[in-house]
Amino acid sequence: LLANHLFSGGTQLISLNKSLEQLKSIPVKVIWGLDDDIVDQSHCNSVPGWVAVHRFRHCGHLPQLEAKDEVAKLLHELVK
Repeated sequence: LLANHLFSGGTQLISLNKSLEQLKSIPVKVIWGLDDDIVDQSHCNSVPGWVAVHRFRHCGHLPQLEAKDEVAKLLHELVK
C-alpha cells in the first residue's frame, strides 16, 4: 500500500526540508493549522530557520480555506 511507504507506523516519512534548501534564494513561508488532524503541526518544527513559519489557531488541514484572509495577506507579502 502507498500509505505504508508514506506513513509507516503512523508517521509521515517524507521530509520536505531537502526541497526547501533548493528554495533558499527566495522568500518561503510555511502555513499550518494548529488543529490539523492529518499532518501534525510539529512537522514544521524542523524547517530551516530562514523559513517563515505561520501557525493558525482554530484551523485544520486547509488554512487556505479556514483562514483565507490571513493566508491571502501572507501570500501577498511574497508577491509585492
